Amino acid sequence: MAEEIGVEAMGIFIHSNLGKLATLSHHARQRMEVRVSWAYINETPQDVVCGVCQDHDHSDADTRLWMCPMTACGCSAWHDTCLEGMYKLAARADRVLAFGCPACGTGWWLRSEMSAEEARLREEWEEFQMQLLLKGEQERFFRHLRHLYQQHQLNKQQKQQQQYHQTQQTQQTQQQQQQNSTSLLQSELWIEDT
Repeated sequence: MAEEIGVEAMGIFIHSNLGKLATLSHHARQRMEVRVSWAYINETPQDVVCGVCQDHDHSDADTRLWMCPMTACGCSAWHDTCLEGMYKLAARADRVLAFGCPACGTGWWLRSEMSAEEARLREEWEEFQMQLLLKGEQERFFRHLRHLYQQHQLNKQQKQQQQYHQTQQTQQTQQQQQQNSTSLLQSELWIEDT
């Protein structure tokens, strides 16, 4: 849900969740925020436009575009100067907003805002959440690998058994041939003796 603030040059629509996030404690808000990244304008494709001014370029060449990491977000890029103007308009309208995406209302956090330990713990938490999402896929993959390994072991065992049986048959055949040749030799010797 978005609400319009500011009546000056233009109306800006801001997701109401940013106002709700601003009322939470720092710790509670952190659990709902995602890490945001940014890039300079010249590092982004021309089709990436700001959600406020609807333009890629900006009068300040050092302006950055903040990129909302949420894939469901309809407008994912924002000039930092446009965001700053939006927050100033909100302040003039006596609204307090959390730092985040005006379109989807997702709160953002910067790695530089946290101590190294907080950032490491935050990233570990995000990694843990991602692993939970992938757990089902990983379990299926490991079951498949285990099946392949068991199949390999079974094939290896069957091959060893076949080789053993072939060796046994070869030995039996050789013994039979030796017995036959010994019997033949004995019969020839017996014939010669008589």
